Amino acid sequence: KLSQITREISEDPDIVAVIGPGKSEQVVEAARRFTPTEVVMVTPAATAGEIFRTYGDDDYVWRTLESDIAQTEIMILSALAADAEKVALLTNFSLYGDTFFDWFGFFAAEVGYGIDDVVVDRYGQDGDSSPDACAQPVNGILAGAPDILFAVPENDDQIVCMVNTVAAYNELNEPDVKLYFSSEGYRSELLTTLGDNAEGVEGVTLSAAPESGFDIEYKYRYG
Repeated sequence: KLSQITREISEDPDIVAVIGPGKSEQVVEAARRFTPTEVVMVTPAATAGEIFRTYGDDDYVWRTLESDIAQTEIMILSALAADAEKVALLTNFSLYGDTFFDWFGFFAAEVGYGIDDVVVDRYGQDGDSSPDACAQPVNGILAGAPDILFAVPENDDQIVCMVNTVAAYNELNEPDVKLYFSSEGYRSELLTTLGDNAEGVEGVTLSAAPESGFDIEYKYRYG
């Protein structure tokens, strides 16, 4: 268990820093253990906005990536650039999904989308992360015919579910709904295996947080 691992690390005087864990909920749990013992934790994958809000001034929780708030803003700006008139977001109930849910409507309103132009829904209530948990909400959103569906998956099964569900809808309806994934949907090898169903799928991937200096230091060290 994570709690046992973090306790062992925090009690080992020879360990001064750790890299990880990967998920945002795990980072929050680990930070409660490491911060009081002054063990530095570098978080190279967890990007939930809550981490940045809670640990923004914490000397022992280091973040090397932009938060999901930046991802959400990019999503809306890409919709605006594509002249999308109606946009939709499907996210889950995890800490990772919370950021998209909390900020999507705000950014949409900021750039001029009206209430009727934005649909936001969630899937996987009660912790159900199975592909079946996403199929029904995807079809529910598609019934409203958005120009772009922004989707926040958490595992490969959900990516497959979302791609195939949207592809099946587009086979029967015009114009096509574009599927656009958050960074967790960036699985190039998996999307390749889905063939024509994944044709035209777009998304956003992770990038270094400029204020951290990590990107510059990496390029300096490794060219």
